[in-house]
Amino acid sequence: MVKNSNSAGNALKQFWSKHPVISNFILMLVVIPIVCLLLLLFVDIWTHHGRTSVVPDVKGLGYETALEVLKEADLDVVVSDSVDNPGNLKGGTIVEVIPKPGSVVKQGREVYLTIVAYNAHQVTITEPLANRDLKSVMNYLSNLGIDTSGITVKRVPWLYPGSVVAVHTGNRTLDVGSRVAVNARITIEYGVSDEMLDTFDNALEPADTVYLETTEPDNIDPAMPENDTPEQPSPTNPQPVNPLYD
Repeated sequence: MVKNSNSAGNALKQFWSKHPVISNFILMLVVIPIVCLLLLLFVDIWTHHGRTSVVPDVKGLGYETALEVLKEADLDVVVSDSVDNPGNLKGGTIVEVIPKPGSVVKQGREVYLTIVAYNAHQVTITEPLANRDLKSVMNYLSNLGIDTSGITVKRVPWLYPGSVVAVHTGNRTLDVGSRVAVNARITIEYGVSDEMLDTFDNALEPADTVYLETTEPDNIDPAMPENDTPEQPSPTNPQPVNPLYD
């Protein structure tokens, strides 16, 4: 048996030495199919061939929640774009999904998400706001995209009644060049005279009400009977009025 094995090995060596071209060709016929099979197997594994997932509908979900849902579906997540926060959506909310929800794709496919920016869209004040009538200031802020439904108008005694004294957000006064979020809580100080405090609430239409706060003038005599002073709305019970039609 040993002699036969040695004889076969010697015969192959002699054949390889005498016919190298034919020997290499035979070797290629054996090796190439094996390499091709291994390559196909690798491609199938790499591309998840034959394994599919349905793209779930994650529109309207927060980013973290959408990420978990897509990962459970064996899909990769890519945030491809963001849009300005209009002020009424939570930052990270999904607004667009590509491929569209319901599409059948291979497992491991990248899903591209468009999300709402985490910070509300900001606008720049380009015009002075003080010493203007209230209606023009409200219209200007609305045209900038600011949500005016939540604006508080605070009546304050002023030498020039009927005009805006100042516009604030938090402890910051808004002026030319100021940046403000479209969903910011804004307070407008509206100047009135002492006489206007008596008639202000009855002179306006009830539609499009804006809740007003009132700062009492410093010159009111604290000893004056209550029935001799104009009735003022309390902070806990503001009176709805509409300064836009004053």
